[in-house]
Amino acid sequence: LQEALKISIQPSSELIAWGGRLYGDMFHRIVPTSHPIQLEVAPKQTLFPFAIRDITQLRLGEGRLDLGKVSLQNQDGAFSNFLLPLEKGIVPVWCTPIYFSIQDNTLQLKRWDCQVAGRYTLAGWGQGQLFPFRLYLTLGLHPDILQTVFHVSTQKNYLFQIPIKFRGGEIQVSQKKVLARIGALASQLQSDSRGKLVGALLDAALSDNLSATPPKPTTSPFPWKSDQ
Repeated sequence: LQEALKISIQPSSELIAWGGRLYGDMFHRIVPTSHPIQLEVAPKQTLFPFAIRDITQLRLGEGRLDLGKVSLQNQDGAFSNFLLPLEKGIVPVWCTPIYFSIQDNTLQLKRWDCQVAGRYTLAGWGQGQLFPFRLYLTLGLHPDILQTVFHVSTQKNYLFQIPIKFRGGEIQVSQKKVLARIGALASQLQSDSRGKLVGALLDAALSDNLSATPPKPTTSPFPWKSDQ
C-alpha cells in the first residue's frame, strides 16, 4: 500500500444481510441508515496478499473504523439483557472510532466507547482472530450503567470490566460471575472495613486477571458529550 486507503461504506440491506450470514444475529439487527461507515488504513506496515488463499498473511499497521451513529433493531426485545435493560424498538448507538491493527491473523483493538439508547455508556478493547473470526474482549461499564441498572455508585472515571467472547456469531458472557463481581464491588464500597475486605477477596477470585488500569479513551471528549 503506497498511500492511505479510505473507504466509505453505506450499510445497505444487502451488506447487512451478508454480514449477518458471516458474523451472526448482531449484524442482522443493524438498521440501514444514511450515515456511512468510514474505514481508513495507513500505508505503513500494511500488506494485502494477492491470492485469496493467502488472506491470513494480511497485515494492517494501523486502521481506523468509524461507525458513528448506528441504529439496532430491538422490536423483539432480544437485544436487551441483564446489563442493558433496553426498551423494545429502535436502539440508537453512538460510537467513537475504533483503532485497530492486524498481524499474523491477529486483530488488535484499541479502546473505543459507545453510548447506547442515549443513556448507557460502555467501552471495549481486546484482540481477536480473523480466520475463523472470533473476539476476546474486555467490556467496560461506565458509572452510569452501574448506577442506573445496579444502583452502585463509583468514582467518575471508574470502569467495571467484564471479559466477553464472540464466537460463532454469539456473544458469550457469564451472567453469574458478573453479578457476583458486582456484589463484590458493592461490598468494597461499604464503609465497614470487613465488607471492604470480603469484597476485595471476592473480586480478586472472580476477576479473570483483568487489568487493574484500563486503557484511556482514544477519543476525548466523547462526541455525545460535545453535542449536548
